[in-house]
Amino acid sequence: MNEEFTLGVFSDPHSNLLSLQAVLEDMVSKYPIEKIACLGDIVGYYSQPKQVLEQVLEVSDYIVKGNHDEAACKNIIPNDFNIFAAQAIQYSIDKISVDDKKVLNNLSPIETVTIDEKSVQFCHGSPQFPLDEYTFNFTSQQDAIFEFMNFIDINILFLGHTHIPYIREVNGKIIANPGSSSQPRDGDNRPSYIVFDIKNGLGKIERVSYDYEQIIKMTSEAGLPAQLGERLRKGK
Repeated sequence: MNEEFTLGVFSDPHSNLLSLQAVLEDMVSKYPIEKIACLGDIVGYYSQPKQVLEQVLEVSDYIVKGNHDEAACKNIIPNDFNIFAAQAIQYSIDKISVDDKKVLNNLSPIETVTIDEKSVQFCHGSPQFPLDEYTFNFTSQQDAIFEFMNFIDINILFLGHTHIPYIREVNGKIIANPGSSSQPRDGDNRPSYIVFDIKNGLGKIERVSYDYEQIIKMTSEAGLPAQLGERLRKGK
């Protein structure tokens, strides 16, 4: 089989420009990428929300809105955000412009496209609750997701939000999570992304090393919670 990994997918860059750049450079240097998708949560957590938004807009062919993006563009702090996420989203709210917020507000929470004659859907959380439902790689929850997918004409579903990468196939349909290009939570502190050969239904998870200590320093200098920097060291 002649594999052609032409779709690159990343998620949850969360205002971490250095890690996003490392992911993008790795992606385009290794694979013949033709299209790039961002699965949301562009802002929040770290200190460069405006710069990351600009980078995402520059490189991405498909972009969907995440719950942090929704909070920032509406100037609200959701009740379910912990104290660290709340402080960080307020930082993003203060740093991005009115025009940036309009851009975030205009992003769709879900997008369905046809690639290589396959129906492909992008969302941040899940098809049912695209902004904020966590879809972990647990069999029971996967079964529920795929039961829902039986009623829609989707071949491949890409989603993020969990910061944990995986690729699963059930009954001929694929669900794939690229993890986070910024703040991994599976115990591996390297940012992750996915490349996909849509035609052949094949995907690969890639990890990238970068200087996260630089981001920890920038996080501290911005007055953001130290716990956010520590997560970059631990990868969880």
